[in-house]
Amino acid sequence: MYGTDAIVLNMHDYGEHDMKVSFFTREFGKMQMIVRGGKKITTKQAHFLHHFGVVRIVFILGKHIPFVRSVSAISLFPDIGRTMYGYGYLYSFLLLCNTLLYDNERDESMWDLLVSSLHDVAGIVEECSTNQTEEVLWNAEKQWLNRLLGIMGVGDDSIVSSFNDRPGYDIDASLQQTLQRHFNTPIHFFGLTVREHIYG
Repeated sequence: MYGTDAIVLNMHDYGEHDMKVSFFTREFGKMQMIVRGGKKITTKQAHFLHHFGVVRIVFILGKHIPFVRSVSAISLFPDIGRTMYGYGYLYSFLLLCNTLLYDNERDESMWDLLVSSLHDVAGIVEECSTNQTEEVLWNAEKQWLNRLLGIMGVGDDSIVSSFNDRPGYDIDASLQQTLQRHFNTPIHFFGLTVREHIYG
């Protein structure tokens, strides 16, 4: 058995009762694992997977894919999921990381970024008024994306350094183009979707 701290990036149904979960783990990088009974939120293991946060998982290596034996909470942020913008910005960023990261590549900088994003959103949701939340989260998302580009070796400081001189949609479009050019895959994130509606 192995143990590690982990953050859920994405999950989907796996059979009638189970979930296939993509974790980013502190010790092993991104890993795909099966969580037995994960579709039932009332089970002890599944409960901790349906909130944003950092969990401690113990897993065993199966024949084709690891299986989670136990999950316990280290720090959970249930309030994030109660706001549309908090949920949207964080969930979108975690999905993007899941798309771009390779399996089994440990990266302490990536771990720090993911933990920071959790605390950023939790703090913004708690401290900002409703009409400020989206704008502050939008700026936070740009910082996460810039850090992600730097970690992956394709940083473009010129985009983020020009925040004050360019419309929000223009910055989002530039980040999208940079990511798609380097990773050759369609890229979407929450701020881009929101600003598309604002700027048409």
